[in-house]
Amino acid sequence: MDFDRPGPLGRRCVRTHVPHDADRAWIGWRQDVPVEPSKTYLYAAWVKCRDLRGGSVQLYAHYRNADGELCATKKHTGAGPAISGSTDWTLMSGTFIMPDDIATFQLHLTMNATGTVWHDGVLLAEVAPAAVGRLEARGGEEAEGLAVWPVNALVKVFREDVPPREVGPARISAARTEKEPLQLAVRSAEDVKGVRIEVDPPVNARGQALTDVEVAVVGYVPIDHKTNYYSTDVPEWHRKYPTAPGASDGWAGMWPDPLLPRSTFDLAAHATQPVWITLGIPKDAAAGDYIGKVRLLKEGVALKEVPFTVHVWDFTLPDENHLAAVYDLRLGGRWSLPGQDPREARERFWRFMAERRVCPDRIHPDPVIRYENGEVVADFTEFDEAAEYYFSELKMPVTYTPGYFYLFGWGHPPGAKFGEEPYEGGYPYEAVDRSRLRPEFKRAYQACLKAYWDHMKEKGWADRCVLYISDEPHFRHPHIQEQMKALCEMVHEVDPAIPIYSSTWHHLPEWDGYLDVWGIGHYGVVPPDKMGELREAGDRLWFTTDGHMCTDTPYCAIERLLPHYCFQYGVEAYEFWGISWLTYDPYEFGWHSYIRQSDQPGQSRWVRYPNGDGFLAYPGGPVGHDGPVSSVRLEQAREGMEDYEYLHLLRSLVAEAKAAGRDTDEGQRALELAAGLVTIPNAGGRYSTRILSDPDAVLQVRESVAAAIERYMR
Repeated sequence: MDFDRPGPLGRRCVRTHVPHDADRAWIGWRQDVPVEPSKTYLYAAWVKCRDLRGGSVQLYAHYRNADGELCATKKHTGAGPAISGSTDWTLMSGTFIMPDDIATFQLHLTMNATGTVWHDGVLLAEVAPAAVGRLEARGGEEAEGLAVWPVNALVKVFREDVPPREVGPARISAARTEKEPLQLAVRSAEDVKGVRIEVDPPVNARGQALTDVEVAVVGYVPIDHKTNYYSTDVPEWHRKYPTAPGASDGWAGMWPDPLLPRSTFDLAAHATQPVWITLGIPKDAAAGDYIGKVRLLKEGVALKEVPFTVHVWDFTLPDENHLAAVYDLRLGGRWSLPGQDPREARERFWRFMAERRVCPDRIHPDPVIRYENGEVVADFTEFDEAAEYYFSELKMPVTYTPGYFYLFGWGHPPGAKFGEEPYEGGYPYEAVDRSRLRPEFKRAYQACLKAYWDHMKEKGWADRCVLYISDEPHFRHPHIQEQMKALCEMVHEVDPAIPIYSSTWHHLPEWDGYLDVWGIGHYGVVPPDKMGELREAGDRLWFTTDGHMCTDTPYCAIERLLPHYCFQYGVEAYEFWGISWLTYDPYEFGWHSYIRQSDQPGQSRWVRYPNGDGFLAYPGGPVGHDGPVSSVRLEQAREGMEDYEYLHLLRSLVAEAKAAGRDTDEGQRALELAAGLVTIPNAGGRYSTRILSDPDAVLQVRESVAAAIERYMR
């Protein structure tokens, strides 16, 4: 550790260097700063790194009491974004409310990785907390009478929005087999009860019509506190409410999200109501322009008629996706309806997801596999029926292995599998050598896994199967590192071809050769050059994205852009941990309840997840709909998947044109425009306005890509 020069704010900065052959440990600069309880402080600094390996770096801090011990309710914290690899000066900052028993806020300019890190301009200052109030309406003027105008479907429409000064034409474009939304905002100076939406199907000059038309009314859900991960150690009987600052570009208020499957609504005066029209383009549709009309009626009398154009591109998207978008599916609780057949409900949800080009995490029901008297007893009958529907009819691209092959999460040890404990001595596991698994445990697990894997190979499904070994393992702990290695070896002894996946977020060199599929963060914790090295080494990359698809972001940016990130950075899939996880009635509460959670043995606390995290669909029962209800977020996830197919097709056509000696300038320009939409590092999905400052740019890029595709297909 020494001083270096220059820094971004002066002649000197501090540098921490750890050689790559050194043992990893926390190292760096530390300072105790006296603070006052219950006050809010801004902690900020500029950070740069070069060739940082084995982890990432951000600003860290400890809350300490007068005795120098960690405080009771808050112990550690940090501010980002996290960086690794080689990254230029990055401003990191956060605001923190001090606990009642604090005396000093201990600043840690530290790292647990190898490479070089620089810090400069470190600031800790008391600040007055402020909250964003109600949204000020986007530029425009209050409506006189009834106003209707189109809005880019990436943009969420708020009740305070007024018509723009210049209303453009209502126009969308789509390829064959694509679904494309048209969002219209409706506002009136007076209450209008019982407005009905009718759509005249778009027709081309030859009289051919696009008849696949769906109508929905955008619903609103309340948000009490802007998104973040919130945690507390208070007793169960305490009322739990976020007191820390939020971490998104949202605010408390009413947010548009569910797409209510209905065609009527009541329009309140001076409260904008969006409606959502989805057009499906058949495989045999002729290319060109189609003209349709949306009519708003009251008691059969037209209040407003809005013509719209659908341009059909002269190419067809494939039935099977070239990218996998994997969402954890949990049905039960508020999803269960009296008398509903579980298999029928599950398969209906699968089809609902397939129509949006996203995929469940695994096939249900699991095969019946038991280990009895040293032998495997298996029944694949019901599993095979479900898998045939899943793979053959719905064209789902991937599945995880059954849940009983999942081994551990966070800082926990694996539990018993097939009647056998993994380690000698049982709990507590802290003193156990995690690299030494009981032979009985290995025999039982491997025998059952082999039975499953052999069956998947026999059925021709093995190439769509991934073994999810661990969720967010605490990779900085040496015993977890050894545990992962031993478990991966156990799996690969069955068959080295079994792909092992873990949502590590980071890359850990110690696990090279053990994990096959890395679940990494898309916002910069693994630099693009390292991602390239992993691909060249034969590893597969997925993006893991928990906490990013929040209700309270003004744009559906990450939902739309994740496939773009995958395309530009050579990532074959992204996974999001939930499409249907509910802790409240989501129509009544747009936030989650606090749940008790343990991330390592003997420790637990109350945690509240980000608003909307874990669900992008709503149960139909509360709104009288037989089936799941989509959301503006889920629909944009589908749009992003369709964007990926545009990009994939254009890249293939450009390669063919280049091989044939044809001009490729137009295609290369379109691909470069698309690449400009996404960068790593970035602010992450909770800051939609930062990662996508201009939502219209996405549509402009899409038009350029589509036009280039048409040219090369002539």
